[in-house]
Amino acid sequence: MNSIDLTKPSRQNVAGLILVLINSLRSFFSRFFPLLLIFIFKKDFFNQHKTLVILGAIAIVILLIVNAILYYLNFWFYIEDDQFVLRKGYINKKNIQIPLDRIQSINIKQNVVQQFLKIVTLEIDTAGSANKEVKIIALKKEQADEIKQYLLNNRAVSEDTDIPQEDNRTEHSVKEDVITKLSVSDLIKVAFSSNMFKAGLIVTSTLYGFYDRYKSYITSNYQDQLDNIEQTFDGSDIMPFVMVLLLFVVVSVVVSLISTVIKYYDLSFVRNSNGFQIICGLLNRRQIFVPRNKIQIYSYTINPVRRLFDIVTVKIKQASGNDVKEKNAISIPGCKTLSNQNIIDTIFTNAHNQEYSHHKVSSYYFIRLWFFMALLPIAIVPWFIQSYTLYAAIIGFVVWFIPVSVMLYLASKKRVIEISEDYMILQSGAISTERKIVELYKIQSVKYRQSVFMKRREVASLVFITASGNITVPFINADVATELYNYTLYKIQTVNKEWM
Repeated sequence: MNSIDLTKPSRQNVAGLILVLINSLRSFFSRFFPLLLIFIFKKDFFNQHKTLVILGAIAIVILLIVNAILYYLNFWFYIEDDQFVLRKGYINKKNIQIPLDRIQSINIKQNVVQQFLKIVTLEIDTAGSANKEVKIIALKKEQADEIKQYLLNNRAVSEDTDIPQEDNRTEHSVKEDVITKLSVSDLIKVAFSSNMFKAGLIVTSTLYGFYDRYKSYITSNYQDQLDNIEQTFDGSDIMPFVMVLLLFVVVSVVVSLISTVIKYYDLSFVRNSNGFQIICGLLNRRQIFVPRNKIQIYSYTINPVRRLFDIVTVKIKQASGNDVKEKNAISIPGCKTLSNQNIIDTIFTNAHNQEYSHHKVSSYYFIRLWFFMALLPIAIVPWFIQSYTLYAAIIGFVVWFIPVSVMLYLASKKRVIEISEDYMILQSGAISTERKIVELYKIQSVKYRQSVFMKRREVASLVFITASGNITVPFINADVATELYNYTLYKIQTVNKEWM
């Protein structure tokens, strides 16, 4: 392995030129795609302006190649005076310097194109940063590992590695225990128990938007096919609706299944002496590691369908910058119930031995939500339409008022907070149920909120602020809220355990 001298300015791998060119082409086409479609579909445009189109395409390609070369030549990185230095840009020059002791996480990623080019991306993130401050998109795997190991030796940081498992080998093996491994049948269960119709709505809205934008072109070129479809269903009131509904269901199932397989194919959840890691992905193989001491919020969700399959969705979040909270989180969509309990017992060793006090939200929470989300919309509808028939009132009552009222009632009943000496568990949800577990001393701060109306009803809300996201406890008894507020601040200030 060719060792890299980090004390001297170094460039990226020359294969990065190809990657920069590909990224530039993709960015160009995404920005000017509607304009390109107009030129393509406009009748005889290419034949009338063939020379201009060819010269324009050549000029664009030359400019993008020059941009890639200049980007490569003006990109340098090195370590100087205990700082990681990155210099880039040929018009707008940037000089980024990050002290080694501020480094929070080191990420190595590899997408499909990078796998073909045999290069990886190295990302360095600092605590509390809103963006990746250092991103080197073209390094040999050995170079990226060497830089990562150097930084790890100079600063204890977390790792978040998105690379193929077979290429992620370390010199010192660590004993690992596979907690959960998802098969293809497990992925099918996950797809059918997830929110399939959300995927269907996204696809349907995208297709409708495309049709609406290019409606004139479609109707002028495919009018005969559209007339045939209209004649097929002519005279039938229910058949078009049934066909559209069936098509929507099929699209939802297919899209949900494909997206689940691509994202979670061959998922393995592994525990070792340092923490937990997840390995998954079909096209982009990802390996994400979360150190045990950095785990801040542990949550698991179950719905009626997944309850039948005896699986839950687990999410483990670590302290991260704002835009990398989800990327630095471990998500297991089909974790067995028994495995979930084993993970909880491993992370929170004494949680099951402690006594918990249970506190439900006030009934005022349901009344307030019900008034603004169920009753008020139904009441103001007549003011915005010319006629409000009995038939329309019944439809609105059945379609909106009853379902929303039921959902809000279930949500208010499930909203519970449990507090022990060291832990807080927050339960929420309506149809599905989510439980979040957090250690009290890992909370950064807590806010006490009480409006004039809340004070009259002797209720208050608490907001627990963490680097992994905020946790809100709405409308609980004011005395209980005050006690929890004071006790949480006490735990934050008195517990001296290093975990950030």
